[in-house]
Amino acid sequence: MRAGFTVLLVLPAGGCANVIVHTESHNGIAPYTGTYDCAKLLALPFKEDGGGEDAVASAYATLLFPVFLVDLPLEIAMDTVTLPYDCCTLAFAR
Repeated sequence: MRAGFTVLLVLPAGGCANVIVHTESHNGIAPYTGTYDCAKLLALPFKEDGGGEDAVASAYATLLFPVFLVDLPLEIAMDTVTLPYDCCTLAFAR
């Protein structure tokens, strides 16, 4: 029961970095940017200095590590689906 509840909470957030990249102004759209952002958040708790981030961001990443871990495969799938759009955006931006 608890696992089902957890899945219901995590799935709507799946691919959220990808959605943020494609809806907000982000330093340009590049292929797999959402996956890169999610991987950076996954690595943050393991860096000795917190990755140069402040203590709040490091604590936040540590607390939400399981969510980011579940989200990473969803980010990869979402970025693969949006890959043609990203490549076209890059091609016409030049």
